[in-house]
Amino acid sequence: QPFLNLNSFSTWNGTNESVNIGNEIQLSLNYENIGDIDISDVDFILNCDDSYVTISSDSIHFDGNIPANSNLDIPGNFVFNVASNVTDQEIIHLNIQANSGDYTWTNTLEIPINAPSLNINQALIDDSNENNNHVLDQNENDILHISLENTGHYATQNGTISLACDVDGISFDSNQTNFANINAGEEFQSDFKIKVGQVEQNIVPIHIIITNDFCSLDKVMYFSIGYPKEDFETGNLQK
Repeated sequence: QPFLNLNSFSTWNGTNESVNIGNEIQLSLNYENIGDIDISDVDFILNCDDSYVTISSDSIHFDGNIPANSNLDIPGNFVFNVASNVTDQEIIHLNIQANSGDYTWTNTLEIPINAPSLNINQALIDDSNENNNHVLDQNENDILHISLENTGHYATQNGTISLACDVDGISFDSNQTNFANINAGEEFQSDFKIKVGQVEQNIVPIHIIITNDFCSLDKVMYFSIGYPKEDFETGNLQK
Protein backbone atom coordinates (compact mmCIF):
# COMPACT_ATOMS: atom_id res chain seq x y z
CA GLN A 1 0.00 0.00 0.00
CA PRO A 2 1.30 3.50 -0.79
CA PHE A 3 1.69 6.07 1.95
CA LEU A 4 2.82 9.64 1.31
CA ASN A 5 4.37 11.13 4.44
CA LEU A 6 5.17 14.83 4.90
CA ASN A 7 8.78 14.76 6.05
CA SER A 8 9.50 18.47 6.44
CA PHE A 9 8.61 21.97 5.33
CA SER A 10 10.31 25.34 5.08
CA THR A 11 9.16 28.93 4.60
CA TRP A 12 10.69 31.92 2.82
CA ASN A 13 9.63 35.57 3.12
CA GLY A 14 12.01 36.94 0.51
CA THR A 15 14.76 37.56 3.07
CA ASN A 16 14.78 34.68 5.53
CA GLU A 17 12.67 31.79 6.81
CA SER A 18 10.71 33.74 9.45
CA VAL A 19 6.92 34.03 9.13
CA ASN A 20 6.30 37.67 10.02
CA ILE A 21 3.27 39.88 10.18
CA GLY A 22 2.45 41.43 6.79
CA ASN A 23 4.70 39.00 4.86
CA GLU A 24 4.15 37.05 1.67
CA ILE A 25 5.39 33.54 2.40
CA GLN A 26 6.53 30.79 0.04
CA LEU A 27 5.98 27.30 1.45
CA SER A 28 8.21 24.39 0.38
CA LEU A 29 7.42 20.77 1.19
CA ASN A 30 9.31 17.48 1.26
CA TYR A 31 7.34 14.24 1.01
CA GLU A 32 8.44 10.62 1.28
CA ASN A 33 6.63 7.57 -0.04
CA ILE A 34 7.04 5.24 2.93
CA GLY A 35 4.73 2.66 1.38
CA ASP A 36 5.72 -0.40 -0.64
CA ILE A 37 4.34 0.62 -4.04
CA ASP A 38 4.83 3.65 -6.28
CA ILE A 39 2.61 6.73 -6.20
CA SER A 40 1.83 8.79 -9.29
CA ASP A 41 -0.42 11.58 -10.52
CA VAL A 42 -0.76 13.50 -7.22
CA ASP A 43 -2.77 16.68 -6.56
CA PHE A 44 -1.51 18.77 -3.63
CA ILE A 45 -3.96 21.29 -2.14
CA LEU A 46 -3.29 23.92 0.52
CA ASN A 47 -6.05 25.56 2.56
CA CYS A 48 -6.34 27.56 5.76
CA ASP A 49 -9.38 28.59 7.80
CA ASP A 50 -7.56 31.32 9.75
CA SER A 51 -8.97 34.74 8.90
CA TYR A 52 -5.55 36.43 8.94
CA VAL A 53 -4.11 34.19 6.21
CA THR A 54 -4.82 34.60 2.50
CA ILE A 55 -3.61 31.90 0.12
CA SER A 56 -2.63 33.13 -3.34
CA SER A 57 -1.27 29.85 -4.75
CA ASP A 58 -3.09 26.87 -3.29
CA SER A 59 -2.53 23.82 -5.53
CA ILE A 60 -0.03 21.92 -7.63
CA HIS A 61 -0.37 18.81 -9.78
CA PHE A 62 2.50 16.32 -9.92
CA ASP A 63 2.10 13.99 -12.87
CA GLY A 64 5.34 12.06 -12.31
CA ASN A 65 6.09 8.97 -10.28
CA ILE A 66 7.15 8.73 -6.64
CA PRO A 67 8.78 5.31 -6.15
CA ALA A 68 8.48 3.48 -2.83
CA ASN A 69 11.01 4.71 -0.24
CA SER A 70 11.84 7.85 -2.24
CA ASN A 71 11.33 11.56 -1.68
CA LEU A 72 9.61 14.41 -3.54
CA ASP A 73 10.50 18.09 -3.09
CA ILE A 74 7.89 20.78 -3.77
CA PRO A 75 9.98 23.99 -3.64
CA GLY A 76 8.01 27.16 -2.91
CA ASN A 77 4.98 26.38 -5.05
CA PHE A 78 2.52 27.34 -2.34
CA VAL A 79 2.20 31.04 -1.47
CA PHE A 80 0.22 32.71 1.32
CA ASN A 81 0.02 36.21 2.85
CA VAL A 82 -0.14 37.07 6.53
CA ALA A 83 -2.36 39.99 7.61
CA SER A 84 -0.96 43.04 9.41
CA ASN A 85 -3.21 42.82 12.49
CA VAL A 86 -2.04 39.55 14.03
CA THR A 87 -0.80 39.33 17.62
CA ASP A 88 2.70 38.05 18.31
CA GLN A 89 3.10 34.24 18.24
CA GLU A 90 -0.42 33.66 16.96
CA ILE A 91 -0.49 30.17 15.43
CA ILE A 92 -1.59 29.66 11.83
CA HIS A 93 -2.95 26.28 10.79
CA LEU A 94 -2.15 25.20 7.23
CA ASN A 95 -3.92 22.10 5.96
CA ILE A 96 -2.24 20.21 3.12
CA GLN A 97 -4.01 17.45 1.28
CA ALA A 98 -2.37 15.06 -1.20
CA ASN A 99 -4.70 13.06 -3.46
CA SER A 100 -3.74 10.18 -5.72
CA GLY A 101 -6.51 7.98 -7.09
CA ASP A 102 -8.42 6.53 -4.16
CA TYR A 103 -5.80 7.62 -1.66
CA THR A 104 -5.77 10.85 0.37
CA TRP A 105 -3.12 11.97 2.84
CA THR A 106 -3.70 15.04 5.03
CA ASN A 107 -1.28 17.01 7.18
CA THR A 108 -1.68 20.16 9.31
CA LEU A 109 1.18 22.60 9.87
CA GLU A 110 1.15 24.90 12.90
CA ILE A 111 3.37 27.94 12.40
CA PRO A 112 3.80 30.88 14.84
CA ILE A 113 3.66 34.41 13.44
CA ASN A 114 6.22 36.96 14.53
CA ALA A 115 4.79 40.39 15.33
CA PRO A 116 5.73 43.39 17.47
CA SER A 117 4.22 43.81 20.93
CA LEU A 118 4.62 47.18 22.66
CA ASN A 119 4.53 47.68 26.41
CA ILE A 120 5.08 50.73 28.59
CA ASN A 121 8.03 49.92 30.82
CA GLN A 122 8.00 53.22 32.69
CA ALA A 123 5.99 56.41 32.95
CA LEU A 124 7.76 58.53 35.54
CA ILE A 125 7.56 62.14 36.67
CA ASP A 126 10.85 64.03 36.57
CA ASP A 127 10.59 67.23 38.59
CA SER A 128 14.29 67.54 39.36
CA ASN A 129 14.15 71.20 38.33
CA GLU A 130 11.41 71.80 40.89
CA ASN A 131 11.19 70.15 44.35
CA ASN A 132 12.33 66.69 43.11
CA ASN A 133 9.63 64.72 44.93
CA HIS A 134 8.60 62.82 41.75
CA VAL A 135 5.02 64.05 42.09
CA LEU A 136 3.08 66.53 39.99
CA ASP A 137 2.73 69.56 42.23
CA GLN A 138 0.68 72.61 41.41
CA ASN A 139 2.46 75.40 39.55
CA GLU A 140 5.30 73.13 38.40
CA ASN A 141 6.86 72.56 34.98
CA ASP A 142 7.73 68.86 34.98
CA ILE A 143 8.74 66.12 32.56
CA LEU A 144 6.83 62.90 31.94
CA HIS A 145 9.39 60.25 30.99
CA ILE A 146 7.93 57.35 28.97
CA SER A 147 9.86 54.18 28.10
CA LEU A 148 8.48 51.67 25.57
CA GLU A 149 9.73 48.14 25.01
CA ASN A 150 9.02 45.86 22.08
CA THR A 151 8.53 42.49 23.77
CA GLY A 152 7.43 40.82 20.54
CA HIS A 153 9.43 38.94 17.92
CA TYR A 154 9.36 41.48 15.08
CA ALA A 155 10.20 45.16 14.70
CA THR A 156 7.59 47.90 14.94
CA GLN A 157 7.23 50.25 12.01
CA ASN A 158 6.93 54.07 12.16
CA GLY A 159 4.90 54.77 15.28
CA THR A 160 3.47 57.64 17.30
CA ILE A 161 3.06 58.28 21.03
CA SER A 162 0.20 60.65 21.89
CA LEU A 163 -0.89 61.96 25.27
CA ALA A 164 -4.28 63.29 26.34
CA CYS A 165 -5.58 64.65 29.64
CA ASP A 166 -9.01 66.21 30.22
CA VAL A 167 -8.18 67.62 33.65
CA ASP A 168 -8.25 71.41 33.90
CA GLY A 169 -4.84 72.76 34.81
CA ILE A 170 -2.84 70.03 33.04
CA SER A 171 -1.25 70.82 29.67
CA PHE A 172 1.64 69.69 27.50
CA ASP A 173 4.13 71.70 25.46
CA SER A 174 3.68 68.99 22.83
CA ASN A 175 1.51 65.93 23.31
CA GLN A 176 2.88 63.83 20.45
CA THR A 177 6.16 62.33 19.26
CA ASN A 178 7.09 59.92 16.48
CA PHE A 179 9.40 56.93 16.50
CA ALA A 180 10.92 54.78 13.77
CA ASN A 181 11.49 51.04 14.05
CA ILE A 182 11.85 49.48 17.50
CA ASN A 183 13.50 46.10 17.05
CA ALA A 184 12.40 43.08 19.07
CA GLY A 185 13.75 43.36 22.61
CA GLU A 186 14.71 47.03 22.27
CA GLU A 187 13.37 50.17 23.96
CA PHE A 188 12.37 53.67 22.93
CA GLN A 189 12.35 56.57 25.37
CA SER A 190 10.67 59.94 25.08
CA ASP A 191 10.14 62.95 27.35
CA PHE A 192 7.06 65.17 27.42
CA LYS A 193 7.03 68.57 29.12
CA ILE A 194 3.97 68.85 31.32
CA LYS A 195 2.66 72.02 32.95
CA VAL A 196 0.70 71.79 36.19
CA GLY A 197 -1.53 74.72 37.10
CA GLN A 198 -4.35 74.91 39.62
CA VAL A 199 -5.78 71.38 39.79
CA GLU A 200 -8.88 70.57 41.84
CA GLN A 201 -8.27 66.80 42.18
CA ASN A 202 -5.46 64.75 43.71
CA ILE A 203 -5.29 62.03 41.02
CA VAL A 204 -4.80 62.84 37.33
CA PRO A 205 -5.44 60.30 34.54
CA ILE A 206 -3.20 60.65 31.49
CA HIS A 207 -4.22 58.76 28.40
CA ILE A 208 -1.21 57.26 26.53
CA ILE A 209 -1.96 56.14 22.97
CA ILE A 210 0.68 54.31 20.93
CA THR A 211 0.09 53.46 17.29
CA ASN A 212 2.24 52.07 14.49
CA ASP A 213 1.83 50.08 11.30
CA PHE A 214 1.46 46.70 13.02
CA CYS A 215 0.13 47.14 16.56
CA SER A 216 -1.27 49.65 19.00
CA LEU A 217 -1.51 50.27 22.72
CA ASP A 218 -4.10 52.39 24.52
CA LYS A 219 -3.53 52.85 28.24
CA VAL A 220 -4.60 55.23 31.01
CA MET A 221 -2.05 55.88 33.76
CA TYR A 222 -2.75 57.73 36.99
CA PHE A 223 -0.49 60.31 38.66
CA SER A 224 -0.75 61.95 42.07
CA ILE A 225 -1.10 65.69 42.47
CA GLY A 226 0.64 67.22 45.48
CA TYR A 227 -1.02 69.87 47.60
CA PRO A 228 0.20 73.48 47.73
CA LYS A 229 2.59 73.94 50.64
CA GLU A 230 1.60 76.49 53.29
CA ASP A 231 4.13 78.53 55.22
CA PHE A 232 2.69 78.49 58.75
CA GLU A 233 4.16 81.20 60.95
CA THR A 234 2.20 80.83 64.19
CA GLY A 235 1.66 78.00 66.60
CA ASN A 236 -2.09 77.89 65.98
CA LEU A 237 -1.59 77.24 62.25
CA GLN A 238 -2.51 80.81 61.37
CA LYS A 239 -0.32 82.85 59.01
